[in-house]
Amino acid sequence: MKPIRIAAVLLVFVSLSSFASNIEVKGAKILEANKEYVYTIKVPDFRRSDTLKIYVPGSFNVLGVSKKGSVTKSPDKKNFVLAFKSSNVNLKPVNEVKVKISPIGMAKGSYSIRAEIVRNSKALKKGSLRLKIIGAPVVKVGIYDTEDPVKTGQETTYVIEVTNRGSAAATNIKTGFYLPKQCSFVSAKAPNGAKYQQERETIGFLATPILKPKKRVAYKVKCKANIKGSAAGVAFVTYDQNRYPVFEIEGTSIY
Repeated sequence: MKPIRIAAVLLVFVSLSSFASNIEVKGAKILEANKEYVYTIKVPDFRRSDTLKIYVPGSFNVLGVSKKGSVTKSPDKKNFVLAFKSSNVNLKPVNEVKVKISPIGMAKGSYSIRAEIVRNSKALKKGSLRLKIIGAPVVKVGIYDTEDPVKTGQETTYVIEVTNRGSAAATNIKTGFYLPKQCSFVSAKAPNGAKYQQERETIGFLATPILKPKKRVAYKVKCKANIKGSAAGVAFVTYDQNRYPVFEIEGTSIY
């Protein structure tokens, strides 16, 4: 009888240990909007009848996964559901899936990435990682002309709109405009009568100290059409939180 009791104890231990280890979700916990992050989901005891499900909040873009699976929306539309069936995907030798995601521009606050193994319609093993998205500004520039086409000798005005579509304030926003070579400068107007500087074909406006989320500022540049053809005005903006200028082009026909 004694060997039987030992065998029973060992059987119970093995059974419990196979269910004890949960899924590990590893990656950055503090995130910035519009930046890319890779998360590793380590899966213990992934059997042939299992399905691995990874839940990514709808405030993220799913940019890629290391294994072939399906991507759907959850019934409440709040999450992306990444599903990997063991019969279709081999997670070995390390039993893990990598997921690349990026928070959208307006995302801010606390979220979670969750994962679970579903076996016979039951979630047996689970794992999650709590994330916090800190706000980030996303400044966009738009431009349009008030007269197009325009006759030589007449004037048109380029309207430049700078908008913060992010979830945090942008600072030191510098807006500029490249005048089309077919036109000559007439005048410029900035919000609150801010100053501007002209140097040949370039008009630079005094920097806006701060632009809060969902706020917009507009600038106007009036020019005179001199040469027939296709002209192009170019608006650009820089700000402290972005190393690279943001450009936008508006074409104008001169006849």
